[in-house]
Amino acid sequence: MANKTKEIRNKKYNKLTAIKFHHKSKGIYYWIFKCDCGKKIIRGKKNVTSGQINSCGCSHGNLGKNNGMWKGSLVSYRSLHEWVSKKLLKPKRCTCCHKSKPYDLANKGNYNRDLKNWEWLCRKCHMKKDGRYKKLTKGLRTKQIN
Repeated sequence: MANKTKEIRNKKYNKLTAIKFHHKSKGIYYWIFKCDCGKKIIRGKKNVTSGQINSCGCSHGNLGKNNGMWKGSLVSYRSLHEWVSKKLLKPKRCTCCHKSKPYDLANKGNYNRDLKNWEWLCRKCHMKKDGRYKKLTKGLRTKQIN
């Protein structure tokens, strides 16, 4: 068992560094690991070396702006709409006409993560604000004339 316990000492796995062997239970070798944040934890060797466990749990706070992969407002159209739809509660009625159910997430001008720049609209109000409704009705009128 001495070879099994020494093979990972001082090796680093993501944010965890193996300090010393702690105990063996049901075929699992438990080690004391020190996280980059300073906290010491006891975890199964295989869980850490396989990458299943990357930290003591301190990394779970790396959401949003704290995450290294954060792009802010420089994300794709679809990703930004998806993010805003999760953050901005959908009202029961359109925020413009207050009649129909809101179906579309509409932007008020700047494509960014500021929720003040977004609103839930029914399809008709969304098309009116975008100018598509006028083009659509104009196109229908010209077809009727011809």
